[in-house]
Amino acid sequence: MSLVAGIIILGYIPLLGYGKHFDNPKVNWMYHSEPEQATGGRKIFQPRGKVVGGSSSINGLVYIRAKSKILICGILKESMDGIITLFYRILKSEKNMDIQDQYHGSDGELSVSSPKDLHPLATSFVKRVLIWDIP
Repeated sequence: MSLVAGIIILGYIPLLGYGKHFDNPKVNWMYHSEPEQATGGRKIFQPRGKVVGGSSSINGLVYIRAKSKILICGILKESMDGIITLFYRILKSEKNMDIQDQYHGSDGELSVSSPKDLHPLATSFVKRVLIWDIP
């Protein structure tokens, strides 16, 4: 089951897709850049995922999980509970995450960890997002 552009579809996106879905309009917005002189007048393909996690979900290189108040938009409460349960079952939170709650499992097959080295600007950015309550 995947959440695609606000609706739930049945299907499977492999964890390590590595571009497998770049040409699939069901999960990719299929954007191209405008032709520019710097690219020799070419349009450059810009794959952007329609699913939760966006482009990361279709290239399989980064794991991003949306907050529940974002996911709940357009989804029935029962579906949201099922999604949270699924996240818990598949996650294997690494020790450096220091998270123990009902949303982050530790026995699943999907290992997730926090970045080891954060750039100071990244920390500042996240603080501002929280202060300004940006979803």
